[in-house]
Amino acid sequence: MKEGPITQSREFYGERKKEKDAPVRLALRGGTMREIISGGQFADVVINTFFGFVPSVDGKTMLADQKTPRPFTGTLSGLRWGRDIYKLEADQSGVRVDKGGQQ
Repeated sequence: MKEGPITQSREFYGERKKEKDAPVRLALRGGTMREIISGGQFADVVINTFFGFVPSVDGKTMLADQKTPRPFTGTLSGLRWGRDIYKLEADQSGVRVDKGGQQ
C-alpha cells in the first residue's frame, strides 16, 4: 500500500468492511479531505509529542511531563497559550518554560 502524509485517512471497504480483517484503502471520496492535510497534524506532533505541550482542561498545567529527558536539543518559540506567549526549550534535562518568548 502506498503511504501518504501523516494522518492520511484510510477506510475499510467491501462486503466485509465491518470485520477486523476488512480490506483497507485510502479514503478518496471527494478528493482531498481535511484528514490528509498533513501540515497541521505534523505541527501537533512537534508541539505535543516532542515538547510535551498538553495543557490541562482547567488551565493549571501546560506540560505533560516537564522533567522527561528529550533525545534532542530544541526551542519552540512563539507558542501562544491563553493571552501569553511562551518559549519552550527542550534537552536531556527536560523542558524549560520561558514566558514572554519571542514570536
